[in-house]
Amino acid sequence: MNNTDMRLLQLLAQTFPNSESASTEIINLEAILSLPKGTEHFVADIHGEHEAFLHILRNASGNIKRKVYDLFGDTLPKQEMRDLCTLIYYPEKRLEMIEESSEEDLSGFYARTLLQLIQVCQSVSSKYTRSKVRKALPSQFAYIIEELLHENPNDEDKDAYVQRIVETIVQIGQARNFITAICNVIHKLSIDQLHILGDIFDRGPGAHIIMDYLLSRENFDLQWGNHDALWMGAAAGQDACIAIVLRLSLRFANLATLEEGYGINLLPLATFAMETYADDPCLQFQPIGTLAEVKGDEKRLRLIAQMHKAISIIQFKLEGQLVRQHPEWNIDRRGTLENIDLGRGTYRFEGKDYPLLDTLFPTVSKDDPYRLTPEEEELMKRLHHSFRISEKLQKHIRCLFRHGSMFLVSNSNLLFHASVPLNADGSFRQVEIDGKMYEGRELMQQVEFKMRAASLSPTLSKGEGDGPRQFTPPLEGRGRPFCVKWPNDIYYEDSKVAGILIENDLQGAKVLRSTIGIGININQRRFLSDAPNPRSLADIVGHDIERRVVLELFMESFTHYMQQLDGGNEELLDALHESYKKHLYRLGEEHTYSDNDGCFRATLIDVEPSGHLVLRDAEGCIRRYAFKEVKYCP
Repeated sequence: MNNTDMRLLQLLAQTFPNSESASTEIINLEAILSLPKGTEHFVADIHGEHEAFLHILRNASGNIKRKVYDLFGDTLPKQEMRDLCTLIYYPEKRLEMIEESSEEDLSGFYARTLLQLIQVCQSVSSKYTRSKVRKALPSQFAYIIEELLHENPNDEDKDAYVQRIVETIVQIGQARNFITAICNVIHKLSIDQLHILGDIFDRGPGAHIIMDYLLSRENFDLQWGNHDALWMGAAAGQDACIAIVLRLSLRFANLATLEEGYGINLLPLATFAMETYADDPCLQFQPIGTLAEVKGDEKRLRLIAQMHKAISIIQFKLEGQLVRQHPEWNIDRRGTLENIDLGRGTYRFEGKDYPLLDTLFPTVSKDDPYRLTPEEEELMKRLHHSFRISEKLQKHIRCLFRHGSMFLVSNSNLLFHASVPLNADGSFRQVEIDGKMYEGRELMQQVEFKMRAASLSPTLSKGEGDGPRQFTPPLEGRGRPFCVKWPNDIYYEDSKVAGILIENDLQGAKVLRSTIGIGININQRRFLSDAPNPRSLADIVGHDIERRVVLELFMESFTHYMQQLDGGNEELLDALHESYKKHLYRLGEEHTYSDNDGCFRATLIDVEPSGHLVLRDAEGCIRRYAFKEVKYCP
């Protein structure tokens, strides 16, 4: 047996303790491969329209109707089949209507409906294993529903058994709850895998409702759309993304997702807009596709138009700042504010002047049109804070990262949102990112890497000067930051997330070479070591993390510092030492330690360039320790 075979057996042994259990799993997997493929459902461009989205899923795009007609086409009138379908789609509402409109005893209706629903459920579950069906059942009714699903009511030996179960359900007043539960099981089993090809978010009023629904599902994946990316950036604290999200919502008079869904405080924006544009009719910023609840409310429509204009100008400024900071993006500057002549009320494009439809821009400076006014800066600080502290928004964005990606290959289908950059001849167009050219698959992967890295990177949250904030980490505000537990462990709060081991080969008084081993807990949920306090990055941020992203971030930083150190940058060495000290675990705090003389209380005050830990004990005496000469106590 070679080393590879032994390694595979060792890995199998962690899950299967003996050959019998491994053989059982092999038999199970081979049998599953013979089952029909589960139903895959594809939806795209939802744009926050939660009612349409949920209706599509409730009827499985007509699949449930086809099942009902196949089962009962020869035994039920068409109207009864339509009524049964409606009941399956909306069990709570339909039952409420039936109960309110009927004065007769509904026991017979409940019994017939339960038997019909069991047949439908048997049909949609036929392509799955019992184990998978069992997981879809509600825990409170799982045993009874499973019994009904796996018994044939036409079997004379079991007919009385099935009938008695149904009669008892009706007699004890649980028919309505059972009917609702079985309908929900039909919903789940009708769609095995849900693929969402982008843009959950946008103008519709219920993106937060859609995300709440997805959190209740297991088998789904997401391919991020441009609107999703905007909300991901806004949740991470990128001010230009925040402005765009607000502008799009106001353009369609949709404030439900912002205010009701995520608790975003829009009062500062409303106050700023009313003060700044008090005498401005804002005709060009009237909302379009106005929702029913604001139609005819002229006062509210005017306020929305003022808010729309205020945040639009801020968006143009923030985008202009980004373009100015990143000339390598090669973004066409035809839409920038410097092309506006405020005195003449014109806009210049390709050497020709065009009259502006709106010339009231009180916050735009002629000398520096992209500079935010002090009031705009204060407004963006408050909006930034509101997006960052919204727990529900952060939870939903973590779901996007956990289940989403730029593209996915599933059952030989390439899934992605919108488009891929192409040349005129149909070949992949190259796009420059950080000085390197990418195209096709590599481009999509690099964009995804950048998005995930931006959501995880513990770098500075602000650009240079007055530039807009860059992506900030989702760990912000979660307690103490990452720190170094002397000499070589990385902690988050009081848990270990990484460790470093260094082996040095000495030649006389010099270090000939060093071998460095670094271990990072990335996606572990279950730890097999005897470490008392391990924790993974995935546990901290709430979703799995691409290991490649962590590796590339680490290698980029590590290589950067090593190159500078190899170049003899002594100042950097001192700066790294100071940074190490600044981020020490328990720095300046009094805790219990132990050495050869026993336990004692002391405060960590320093780590010397030599690596010695420096403590000040309760009597004020300074103690210096080398590696393994002192221990931390819980």
